[in-house]
Amino acid sequence: MQLPYRQEEGVWQIDLRLDRLQQLVNSMDPSPLPHRDLDPDAERYIVAAARELPADEPWALALWLPASDVNAASGERIERIIRHYFAWSADAAQLRLRAHLQAAWRSTLLGLSFMASCMLVLNLLAPSEHVVAQTAAEGLLVLGWVALWRPLEMFLYDWWPLHRELRLMRRLSRLPVTLHLHTTRETQPLNGPAPPQP
Repeated sequence: MQLPYRQEEGVWQIDLRLDRLQQLVNSMDPSPLPHRDLDPDAERYIVAAARELPADEPWALALWLPASDVNAASGERIERIIRHYFAWSADAAQLRLRAHLQAAWRSTLLGLSFMASCMLVLNLLAPSEHVVAQTAAEGLLVLGWVALWRPLEMFLYDWWPLHRELRLMRRLSRLPVTLHLHTTRETQPLNGPAPPQP
């Protein structure tokens, strides 16, 4: 499958073309510039592109800016902004994963306790030959296993998306950033195709 991204010396380029540098950061965030959140559109585009790229190959962010917004310190400052944002996102993803696993352990303990209670009642009802008692015993056994399904689902399946997000954010927090100049006033949409090389 051909991806809508270009490669440069074996590195996949996530091209992001902006009209001005201020489009990169969230204008509503009052934090100092190095600690400011990325603009939601820019963040969504970078993350969506990274999810499409091969995980086992190198990536880089190619940021296209007008010459008026680029100076000797721009590259280092922009890379620091982007890496700081995704490092913060990785920390938040790690907290979500940790909270999920803690909830899974609590659900497991609750499920096992309920299962033990069901088995206790089952053992009390088992000697009875009454149809109602036998039906109740079978129902309790089913309920006990149902109570354990959610903890098993949390451990077996639900943590994978959180773990993948954590890995992605950590990788984006180390993403190399290169600056490129564009001279036209036409701005590449954040979800559009990669711009041509000058």
